[in-house]
Amino acid sequence: MSQKLINDFYFSDQPLGSSHNKHKHNVYQMIYIVEGSMSCEIAGNRIDCSAPSVVFIGNYEPHIISKTSERYVRYVLTMDPYAAGSAIKPALLASVFSFHPSGFAYALDVTEIDKEIRVLVEELYREYTLPMHKKLPEGEELILSALLYRIRQFSPSHFTSKNFGSAEMTVASVRMELENNLAQKLDLDMLASTHHISRYYLAHIFREVTGYSLKEYLMLCRISYACQQLAECDKAVGEIAEASGFHDMSNFSRSFKEIIGISPSEFRKRTRR
Repeated sequence: MSQKLINDFYFSDQPLGSSHNKHKHNVYQMIYIVEGSMSCEIAGNRIDCSAPSVVFIGNYEPHIISKTSERYVRYVLTMDPYAAGSAIKPALLASVFSFHPSGFAYALDVTEIDKEIRVLVEELYREYTLPMHKKLPEGEELILSALLYRIRQFSPSHFTSKNFGSAEMTVASVRMELENNLAQKLDLDMLASTHHISRYYLAHIFREVTGYSLKEYLMLCRISYACQQLAECDKAVGEIAEASGFHDMSNFSRSFKEIIGISPSEFRKRTRR
């Protein structure tokens, strides 16, 4: 089954409510602030930004918007991280979501190129909202790639480069391995050996860069994949559990409920309504 690149894309000029919960999810998110300002916390980093700015949030990065100006106008784009890895060209452009080393600037002031960014964002939004029969073949992928390419021209430091430390590059590689091999048992010794470092050093740098242990991160990947499958396909729950890396149904159900808050069956019912 092919995966959609864009999960959701909306424009809003409505103020946010007064209460927000910190949350994380397996999606890439980009917020383009057209008017106003906001304060937020992303992966433990306090961010204050004003329009025109673009904010990049990676998958599994806990975040919360704590305050906005009375006038807060924005576009919010949410993408599937697995689809983004293959749909965005060149692949380097997706690193602005997936590769956030220590000191990464989550918010980028785009005042100097705002006219160009606005045109590309509005064109992408128009393409997304078109009826399926009117969409261009790979239109969303092409426009999004053009948008990210222009941002990279303006700020190359937001994208993966050889200037990043070896520890951060190692973590990026390990994350990709975990995300692409959900069914395999976590073998810390093998991962460490592949990258020519000790298991203790790998565990240390992985938590330092991502905020998660390898075991926690792999569990989040597995549960997120299970959520996608439960929502989009008709496979039996047991089959989905197996494909997600769980070989015991009771363990799958317990882990799913701990992270999502409801059982796999209830999650499927709610997403199918």
